[in-house]
Amino acid sequence: HGGEGVDIFGVPAAVFMFAGYAYRIGSAINRIPDEYVVLSDCDVICNVDFNDMIEFHKKSGADMTIAVKKMTLTREMAKINTIFRSDDESRVVDVLTYPTDFEGEADVSLNMVVMKTAYLRELVQNAISHNLTSLTKDVIAKNMSRGRYFVYKVNGYFACISSLSDYYRYSLELMQDEAARMRYVRSVRHADFHGVELVLVVARQVLEVLVEQLRILE
Repeated sequence: HGGEGVDIFGVPAAVFMFAGYAYRIGSAINRIPDEYVVLSDCDVICNVDFNDMIEFHKKSGADMTIAVKKMTLTREMAKINTIFRSDDESRVVDVLTYPTDFEGEADVSLNMVVMKTAYLRELVQNAISHNLTSLTKDVIAKNMSRGRYFVYKVNGYFACISSLSDYYRYSLELMQDEAARMRYVRSVRHADFHGVELVLVVARQVLEVLVEQLRILE
């Protein structure tokens, strides 16, 4: 979901300065004339109104706004997620990157970030100059007292697809779990429910073929 003045990069926001990403982005953002930029992963199922997120970013006077969703995590789930803690105004007060001893409810990063293009240029140049490798560890965690970092809370359906099993699991969840499916459908503005049903039916048929192939391989 984009809007006027928004550029979206398909680069993992949590590690956008790692392994040469800084150089790649640095080259691209120098050609962007727009005031704001959105960095987002491309392996997620969700609907986020970036126009609303940008308005929140503007009103809060943030340097950076990170989309989060409240989730209940096991220790194993926490190990592969970044957790943000914020105050009553949604300003970030702490960040936990892949914690090994956490379980419970937390605001989990969706790896979607809004900031001014000029601020991103500054971060990238600083990352290149100082060999920084992590947005959360090297930028947010070390500059919380000086920088204005805020969280934007997403309430709709969210799933991260990082493997074939994830794709299968979350597709089944959307097809079989009426509550999850309706949360997703309602989050799509002007969605045609019959069209969604058709997509789900086709997806079910594809998944049945995949399951059969996996059984054969076993």
